[in-house]
Amino acid sequence: MRRIVALILLALTIVSLSACNNITEEVFTKDGFSITLTSEYREREYENYFVSYDSKNILVAVIKEPFSSFEGFGDYTLAQYADLMKLNCTKDNITPSDVTEKDGVTYFEYSFFNKDGVSYKYLTAMYKGDDAFWTVQFATTLSNYEGFKVQMLEFAKSVDVTK
Repeated sequence: MRRIVALILLALTIVSLSACNNITEEVFTKDGFSITLTSEYREREYENYFVSYDSKNILVAVIKEPFSSFEGFGDYTLAQYADLMKLNCTKDNITPSDVTEKDGVTYFEYSFFNKDGVSYKYLTAMYKGDDAFWTVQFATTLSNYEGFKVQMLEFAKSVDVTK
């Protein structure tokens, strides 16, 4: 009898916790870009970014670089573009990891220490669309990075720039 009561209480607890957690998947789109995040995210404006989304733990910042930026840019491969982005980080004394391709996502990682002493870690994914290269930076505090890396990679896999 105690077991049955305990199982019923456990089931009720699980159901009540599920009901309180109304976080659902949500697709965000803007001018040829889409990403599936969760309902925790809100669109924000940050200078120099095409679009940005944030939650209490992760920032998603998107850069669009049209092929018309310079002659022949559209002929670059995604790997060449990723190398350019990685090189761009090193000019700011940032040491990015090697470029990795995993589950269709091309990315590298790096840490950044801001002037206020807060340490952040970035997962920077790159994509080649029909008319532009896209960079999507996922950022969180260094101490939270390992806990969110899998989720950030899942978000990165959902990016679509082919519209």
